[in-house]
Amino acid sequence: MKTHLKAYASRWSLSAILLFLCFPQIALAEPVETIINNGDAANRVDIAILGDGYTAAEMQKYKNDVQALMTRFFDNEPFREYRNFFNVHRIDVVSSQSGADHPERSFFVNTALDATYNCQGSQRLICVNITKANIILGNSVSFSQRDIAFVIVNDPEYGGSGGSIAVTSTHLEVLELILHELGHSFGLLADEYGGPPPPVCNNTFEPSAANATKATERSLIKWNHWIDASTPIPTLSAFDGVPGLYQGAVYCDAGLFRPTFGSRMRFLGRPYEQINTEQLIRRIYNVVSPIDASQPAATDITLTTAQSQSFSITPLITLSGTIKVDWFLDGVFQSTGTGFTVNNLTSGAHVIDAVVKDSTAQVRKDTETY
Repeated sequence: MKTHLKAYASRWSLSAILLFLCFPQIALAEPVETIINNGDAANRVDIAILGDGYTAAEMQKYKNDVQALMTRFFDNEPFREYRNFFNVHRIDVVSSQSGADHPERSFFVNTALDATYNCQGSQRLICVNITKANIILGNSVSFSQRDIAFVIVNDPEYGGSGGSIAVTSTHLEVLELILHELGHSFGLLADEYGGPPPPVCNNTFEPSAANATKATERSLIKWNHWIDASTPIPTLSAFDGVPGLYQGAVYCDAGLFRPTFGSRMRFLGRPYEQINTEQLIRRIYNVVSPIDASQPAATDITLTTAQSQSFSITPLITLSGTIKVDWFLDGVFQSTGTGFTVNNLTSGAHVIDAVVKDSTAQVRKDTETY
């Protein structure tokens, strides 16, 4: 039976503690433009993007490159479905020179974040100065405006890197690398490929990631709710998008298992597939509540039996319209919708509950901790 991602609005007639968060004004180190604004940063997943290797004369190119990157980013699930849960802030960082360092051909330029290819001896690995990037982030946007951070480097050669701040060149195919790395940093997902090392295989303990396990008993598999009863365990087929128990994960060829034959966490150019998509959606809800606002603000309300009272919820909206609001009076279902009015109440205490549910088919198991 499918469970639902859900959240509860304030229960009217009960006391509540209201917390007011005040953020001091900060002097922006660099100009910032919010290019996607879907609501308060306190209740959105906020992406902050910095540029490196863009001169003052190339700022329009930078703006176009960022827009193209975000358009392609939100073409991918589950970010497409939950686009309204995100804000995007572009930080306009100006470099003295254009491009990035290429040590392999003795080419060096002076850029704001010191972007360089051939990092750690790997030609396609682009490193930036994380300390400089974090200083700019800290001086330019609030903490709630940088749940995810990217650096886009003004160089068309394929390259990028992951970590706390993902790095991408302007090459169109590098987005796949960024999506994979975002699976790690935001989704807390593991790599689904085996050896050879490095990194070193360690199959002696149960991985914490939602997409890797050493369990071979069906009932103990983390994603058992996605596996059809007819699918053999372990799973030896090579069909894409069929949840099962496939041997090889977290740099081990044996002893650890992954959910599908070949998701984006194993091969670039593939979708995340069911188990990883579910985890990413749960992680989105770890940052965002599906409730933007509720009215009235008071939680203890006194009425005469002849008076009526209206209540309302402002929910977030998914692309497929999967979020619904159900209203309950004293635990009994009344109606569905963003508003509800009570009248002709009997004397005594009553409780109004508004329950907001996301009934997406992309989540089959909702847990309290993600």
